Amino acid sequence: MNPASSVDFDPLIPLPEAAKLLGTTRGNAWKWVRAGLLPQPIKLTARRCGFRKSTLEQFIAEREKAAA
Repeated sequence: MNPASSVDFDPLIPLPEAAKLLGTTRGNAWKWVRAGLLPQPIKLTARRCGFRKSTLEQFIAEREKAAA
């Protein structure tokens, strides 16, 4: 039995992919983080960071709700 199958898996999305998912650039994603609109990413290495998929989905849902 695969241990990951028994637990909900919430993958980390690297910043470039997260920016694409959000429909913006990496620079704008960083501006949103600094402005407190987007939560701080998780540091993966000295030069890479990522966001939990659920965090990005929640951010998109909140933006959609605010736009309605």
